[in-house]
Amino acid sequence: WDSKKCLKQKEKNELNAILIGDKKDFIPNESAKCFIPRHAVIISDSQGQVIEHYAICFECENVKYSRTDNYTDIMDISVMEKFFNKMGFTTKEEHHF
Repeated sequence: WDSKKCLKQKEKNELNAILIGDKKDFIPNESAKCFIPRHAVIISDSQGQVIEHYAICFECENVKYSRTDNYTDIMDISVMEKFFNKMGFTTKEEHHF
């Protein structure tokens, strides 16, 4: 990954709410499965050991979670995309024709 950001506690809380938050209004994604992830959420312990990670493709709106072998509809990708944008990351490639 080209750039990274260590989150402050408030940002960690917001991200945690996205990852495990209320799914009652969530509609699973049924888009194409190009899956070229350019973003990730990496969760590590206090010693820096990776506990789990989420690979995210905002182009096809799919997520792969480290604890499964399948793509998973575990979150509303639009909420995650807003979070990444708020943190200063570009989530979609610009196409110049």
